[in-house]
Amino acid sequence: MPKHPDTPQAFLQNEVYMTIYKRIEFHASLLKTIKAGLPEMLANQCSHCVVKEGGVVVIFTESQTVASQLRFYAPAILMKLNADSQHSFRKVFVKLLDPPEPAVEIKPMNPVSYRTVEMVRASIHSEPEDPLTMALTRLSDTMERYAKD
Repeated sequence: MPKHPDTPQAFLQNEVYMTIYKRIEFHASLLKTIKAGLPEMLANQCSHCVVKEGGVVVIFTESQTVASQLRFYAPAILMKLNADSQHSFRKVFVKLLDPPEPAVEIKPMNPVSYRTVEMVRASIHSEPEDPLTMALTRLSDTMERYAKD
């Protein structure tokens, strides 16, 4: 049975962790090179990058607008990466990160009085085919369900 490390520092010295750490450092240095060749506004929007098999670099951003502009800069980014690195890259892809889900607060409907429901119904015209009449009828029916005594 393999011996477990005694301290976190001993754990961090193992071969698997060091391989992962070197890969992260490589991606960080690539991102730094990419950002150096971009205007500051675009560089600030580049979250991270990953190298895939076949010399493909994928740059991640959160904005569709920035992604479109980065695609325009892709040839320049590719030239800069190949000039500044000992690796050979073939393509640059730009992908969007999933935007965070906005917190939606569901507010309960404020109860309305029966007097308000009657006022809405009184404003309904007699033509049943009129879209406004149909909408006001549906509104008054909904309001009646939530009406307070």
